[in-house]
Amino acid sequence: MARNEKQRREFDPERQARCLSKVRYESARIARKRAEARGLPLYHYRCPHCGFWHLTKKRVPHAAG
Repeated sequence: MARNEKQRREFDPERQARCLSKVRYESARIARKRAEARGLPLYHYRCPHCGFWHLTKKRVPHAAG
């Protein structure tokens, strides 16, 4: 990823606002357990803005943890 693209992503106010409206999980394990408890097909991913983990309905192929 080019440096300018990374900076743009990091300082995108719209993305940061979406991040702040989501539940933050301290680890991938906790996020996975929460997704399983909800009984829905949810996926976890590490947020590039806050460093915590979020859940999404979209399949995230690069989700690690």
